[in-house]
Amino acid sequence: MSEAVTFQSEAEISAELVADLRRLGDRCLFRSEVRMLCWTHAMKGKPDPLRIDFVMELEGRILGIEVKRAPTRAAELGQYLLQASQYAVGVIAANGAEVPQKWTGRPLEAVFVRTKFTRADEYMRQHAFAAHRLFGAANVGFLTREARGLCLRLCGERFWTEWTGYHQGMLAKVTRAGSGTFSPS
Repeated sequence: MSEAVTFQSEAEISAELVADLRRLGDRCLFRSEVRMLCWTHAMKGKPDPLRIDFVMELEGRILGIEVKRAPTRAAELGQYLLQASQYAVGVIAANGAEVPQKWTGRPLEAVFVRTKFTRADEYMRQHAFAAHRLFGAANVGFLTREARGLCLRLCGERFWTEWTGYHQGMLAKVTRAGSGTFSPS
């Protein structure tokens, strides 16, 4: 008889993430449901407004986080990473008072998917490792919670950890929807 597997919802994963981000205190300023402008649909000939789950300014760098429930198929994980890669080439749109004005028009340096692999069989683990390598070049990775704290990974390597900070030289140069030089008046 097989054991029933329960998956956390996106709301439950988000609640855990918010608690972790708050615990970081002054090291991290974050906002949820942030609108982005991304050139994802060239047929429209205009920016596509999208909404990323979280944007954070972590020790001076602006990063995005997309929260997803545990993938049940490898293709689902690929869809998560593809969505994150769209955000990685966008810029933060005007969001009103919810988002610091200094963020408006700025690109995200990298985007991290936060999910829980509750039943990480060998195939899914291999797929996630390969996805790290493939999407890391687009500045897309995973945010995990480890025994010592939060860890952001790009290309399977540590980009930032709660216990050591940033590891330099991990970001790739990407073409973005904007130059990141927009300065709101």
